[in-house]
Amino acid sequence: MGWTGPKVVDGKPTEGTFRSHQVPMGDMSRPGHVKILEQWLKSYRPQELFDKTGRLRSELAEVAPQGTRRMGANPHANGGVLLRDLRLPDFRDYAAKLPKPGSVNAEATRAEGELIRGVVKLNPETFRVFSPDETASNRWGAVFVRWGDVLVFAHRDMLRILAARRLSLPALEARKFYLTTASLSILGYDHDFDEPVIRLWNDARR
Repeated sequence: MGWTGPKVVDGKPTEGTFRSHQVPMGDMSRPGHVKILEQWLKSYRPQELFDKTGRLRSELAEVAPQGTRRMGANPHANGGVLLRDLRLPDFRDYAAKLPKPGSVNAEATRAEGELIRGVVKLNPETFRVFSPDETASNRWGAVFVRWGDVLVFAHRDMLRILAARRLSLPALEARKFYLTTASLSILGYDHDFDEPVIRLWNDARR
């Protein structure tokens, strides 16, 4: 669903929690689920957004950017305008070594993360990985290994949001992360880069 959703489904808080980023009403045969879905969709007040034929109202359509202001047409986002050939590593270097069937535990997406790290290494100025909140869950943690530690200075509210999103929490949950001025925090990983963790938080020692 994304960030929003029904406030409560089956007695569990949904809106503003990790559940809204999943499928909290996957089983539509359960009593009340269809009604909950209907109420949530109607909360967007579609009657104010579309006319009787189902078309987006013209006054709202005019708000959308035009020409190269559109996301897909912006030259900074459109690879067809600024396209450059990438230097690619040999994909065979990332194959799982299998001495015999069933002898090795391996994951395709983890190997994919290693491959993407190789692409970043060969193309540091022309290739970017854009994955706001799914990098670790998609087993792409390897893309972070090459760069080592990164030092970030920012307004405390931005750092609190960064910490919340790193833990796959909604940005609103950042308000629960107390942070003082000029403090030190360290975000890291556990379990072989599978699990984002907070290694240190709000250390204000001088």
